[in-house]
Amino acid sequence: VVSGTIPANTSYIYVEVCGSTNQGPGAGSVIDFDDVVFKPSIAASYNYPTATISASDKRITGSGYTTISWSTTGCSTARIYYRINNGNETYWRSGASGSQSFYATAGNVYTFNIYKDTSHTRLLNSVMVVAHPNKPSGYTVDDYEDGSYAGTGFSGHISGKSESDGLLKFHTIGNDPHYVKYSLSINTSTYDRVKVRMKVIHGDGSGQIFWNNGSGWSEADSKTFTVINDGQWHEYTIDLTSDPDWSGTVTQFRLDPVRAKGAMIEVDYIVVAP
Repeated sequence: VVSGTIPANTSYIYVEVCGSTNQGPGAGSVIDFDDVVFKPSIAASYNYPTATISASDKRITGSGYTTISWSTTGCSTARIYYRINNGNETYWRSGASGSQSFYATAGNVYTFNIYKDTSHTRLLNSVMVVAHPNKPSGYTVDDYEDGSYAGTGFSGHISGKSESDGLLKFHTIGNDPHYVKYSLSINTSTYDRVKVRMKVIHGDGSGQIFWNNGSGWSEADSKTFTVINDGQWHEYTIDLTSDPDWSGTVTQFRLDPVRAKGAMIEVDYIVVAP
């Protein structure tokens, strides 16, 4: 039963019900209303059910378990779906609240979405879990674990950058997006295979690395590689074992993930392996 004074100038009443129903209830039925909002004709506002969803471990190294917990404002019809990388959503659990373990496989990103009901249209909240693969052994240029941009310089063709959950994310706004890692000490006689794990959407398929061993930046001290811009994770290996310009001690390293604007980039790690 809803009681109270109806505000002046009210033209109709909007009721948000937690559930998907095409017919009115029968006699004696009880409906659990999430929100009742009086909407004057001069303005309209919606109060939808709310929900929280979290993961005990949002970042997993290798394969392992995380616990997904959720709670809603009494929304017993809430349903949770998950998506692996950029794939289709899969139904997982339902209910107003709960907690359940989930096994994540290394190399995948899982997005858990909680919806209001079976209609699967009103998204209430979401959480992301990243299951990183085991990082290769070698000299780590960056693995984005510290959440800091210290020692990194970004070109003006990179925008919207963020570093969290062990990933560097950004999008490109020009045709020469790149960033440089400073203060390195890579012994080229020991380490000569660069491994870059990243995900690219809307790129042009052209990647390039540069290195500075004290002689400055030049095309000679660089190597191109083909980038797959399908929105999936790929590890690229750039073999420099037979490159005569890969020599001495490399103190600066530059990554050009694409040569196009409008690309969305995520980088997991850059490691120079033996």
